[in-house]
Amino acid sequence: MAEDLVFNRRKYIFFEEVYTYTPELSHLFKLAVVSVAWPSLEAVFVEAGLRDYFSSFIVSSKLGG
Repeated sequence: MAEDLVFNRRKYIFFEEVYTYTPELSHLFKLAVVSVAWPSLEAVFVEAGLRDYFSSFIVSSKLGG
């Protein structure tokens, strides 16, 4: 189960509005993800084609929190 959580990035889906509004908002503001999730969260955003819209990506488990 843990392996699926970490390595199966395609099982995560975003609301359709995310694909509409995130690019628009990234032109107006600096966007960041701050999360208490698992280290592989950033790869989920990469797989979804959304990572480049965020100037910062902070995951507490990567920082030891």
